[in-house]
Amino acid sequence: MDVAISLGSFCYFKWANNIVVVLNSLIKQRCLENQVKLRGSFCMGMCPSEEVSIKIADDMFSVNPNEIAEFFETKIKRWLES
Repeated sequence: MDVAISLGSFCYFKWANNIVVVLNSLIKQRCLENQVKLRGSFCMGMCPSEEVSIKIADDMFSVNPNEIAEFFETKIKRWLES
């Protein structure tokens, strides 16, 4: 599964880099490196949200950096289980 994280100017300043670090950590803790691939993306056009844009397949999400662990559990893990 590819998970694209917007690294456009606005998202980058809204902690996109921290989201990458946290998601990488969660992926490694759960030994999902072969199933989940993170990649950076140009602007996804969801500005001016106060959150960071993330895309999984064709689904777009706006994620608060303080809720990234919950996003991982409710979206990424659920996607893998389906």
